[in-house]
Amino acid sequence: MMTRARALIGLAICVAIAVAIGGYALYNATRVTPESDPVGYVIKQSRPLLDAVRMAPLVAGSLPDEEDRALLATRIAGAEVAGAELLPQGDRDAMLEDLRGQVADLLYFRFAVEDPEGYIGWRRSHGQRFLTPEEFPKTPGASLDSAYKFWFGKQAPAGATPESVFRELFRVSLESHGGSNQVVSVPEPGPGLLIGIGERRTVEPLGAFALDGQLGSSAWYGSIASTCGRWMTPPEPLKNLLDRYETVLYAEVGLVLGYKSGPRRPMILHFFWDPERKTWQFDFASVHNYRPPAGVNPCPVM
Repeated sequence: MMTRARALIGLAICVAIAVAIGGYALYNATRVTPESDPVGYVIKQSRPLLDAVRMAPLVAGSLPDEEDRALLATRIAGAEVAGAELLPQGDRDAMLEDLRGQVADLLYFRFAVEDPEGYIGWRRSHGQRFLTPEEFPKTPGASLDSAYKFWFGKQAPAGATPESVFRELFRVSLESHGGSNQVVSVPEPGPGLLIGIGERRTVEPLGAFALDGQLGSSAWYGSIASTCGRWMTPPEPLKNLLDRYETVLYAEVGLVLGYKSGPRRPMILHFFWDPERKTWQFDFASVHNYRPPAGVNPCPVM
């Protein structure tokens, strides 16, 4: 009996060791490390910081539209600004007021209003227009046909233009995949809302200012980014202004946004200052530190 008991104990110990070794091997195989998954590692490290950002609903829902819009503008007005000393001292307050107001309007008309007319009208009020079919990118994956096929699974109809496709995609690109691009909450003034002012001397690279603040640049940018393609263009493109002035003021507005489905993620809105029209021009948007599921585009049409 003693011999049998010892044998059973020995067997149990061997099984326990094998399970422990197997579990440890599985843990090592699946855990996210800077070596095994650099992108996922930064996302995982940033998640507690993004989830801790204090948020508010995009719109209250019970308020009249203009009051909702004004409330959103009040929140954006509390954004921390880094690099403000680059703005001319006498114009600084007015330039920041213009920028904050445009950010609030962009968020409201793009994500809170179902009809594309409000958003298109806002862009046009700053002299912007839709790209022509000839101006739209032709590279595979970025062409008008590619965009249409991605969202609708079929060829774009004959005679389609950037404007006609944009109107079709205005709601579709928000509501697909359970509303993965539909913004439902915005940051309260604090770590999740940051404006960075910088100077651009070339069209590339994209970044003129590295957002940092309380979240840190790794949370804002991560190791992965998706650039939301341009469908409209300012009256004077950045390249033309750089050709004439050599240096142009640039702003990156970082917002941690909450979505109908999927995790919070940083969106950065890119603006440049048009010295001839004395206003900021919205350039494009980018989504950072988020790896979408296969087949999901993290950028709505902007």
